[in-house]
Amino acid sequence: MQQTHRSRSLSRSSHETRRRSGLRGTAAVAGAVLLASGVAACGSSSSSSASGSNSAASWSPSRSGTTNVTIAYTAPTADQILPVVAKAGGFFKKNGINVTLKFLSPSAALPALISGSVNFVVMGAPAAEIGAVNGTPLEYVGQWEKYIDAQIVANKDAATIKDLNNKTVAISSTGALSDFLAQISNHQNGITMHEVPLGSFPDEITAFEKGSAAALSGANPWQLKTLKKLVPSTHVVEDFRSNPSAVGVGVIADSQKLSSTAAHNTTVKVLRALYQAIPYYKSHESVAVPLIAKTDSYTTAEATEAYQDVKKATDNTVVPDLASEKSVLTALSSSQPAAKGFDASKLFDPSYATKAQSGS
Repeated sequence: MQQTHRSRSLSRSSHETRRRSGLRGTAAVAGAVLLASGVAACGSSSSSSASGSNSAASWSPSRSGTTNVTIAYTAPTADQILPVVAKAGGFFKKNGINVTLKFLSPSAALPALISGSVNFVVMGAPAAEIGAVNGTPLEYVGQWEKYIDAQIVANKDAATIKDLNNKTVAISSTGALSDFLAQISNHQNGITMHEVPLGSFPDEITAFEKGSAAALSGANPWQLKTLKKLVPSTHVVEDFRSNPSAVGVGVIADSQKLSSTAAHNTTVKVLRALYQAIPYYKSHESVAVPLIAKTDSYTTAEATEAYQDVKKATDNTVVPDLASEKSVLTALSSSQPAAKGFDASKLFDPSYATKAQSGS
């Protein structure tokens, strides 16, 4: 019993971190990005304050021949561990990149990208899409996850996803990843789940345990065992690992900052390092698991399950996919009117990743 309680506590804590840092409200993300875009355009000296740095990110090699690059990751999770593994394996150094990795929430990371205090941001849908459809020049230059390893789980009150019509589903907040996934399910299944924003994952689990929420949105597959211990009838009703509308993690850039030769070459080198790190990540569990455990504050057992889960989701390419972006925009159109009819090709540029892979 003591061990079960400990596992339960760790799962709640680590997932709460993921959910809180994953995606803020849509208005907050879009507003912060647009504000940063306006400030940067005016050339304000305070434009980089969103990231906590007062210096602009570099694109040109130093005298030593290496280029200093700052990459922000937006959730301390296994899904975003590839840059950490790439640094540990020496792949950035091999490609002449002196990389600094820092954690920033999306509401801070995207303004930092626009202000120029970071070069790249690692994240998944829909924060970048929300910013882009609202006028910010964001684009995916790389992507390595084929899908989001998240699910909607339900109790005995719903045998299928359609049984959740007019029933409650626990989410963290409006505009969060859990909200976005619920919206996708509503749209694709012709149902209306009543979303209850509860703020933190512990509160979501409590609602699910007590039956005040019939379902839980955004749970990771490896957490299913723990959830079943709490609510024995727990089962998966929607698995986003097979849903093209739920795009996995990728690298976001400010397209307006990539016009110079130095920026172009640096982007290619960064993506080449990530591409070269993929087989290393898949074959070096002994390296990846401790990094996941440290970054996510997981136990070794939790980190191992998360590693196996993300390993399956990790593609063998870093080239972003246009079809996936079209699916995301379709899913967003109900809550973001600007997404309807938005040209998905403005959201990605595969040329950098294609060149990176051809030169590896």
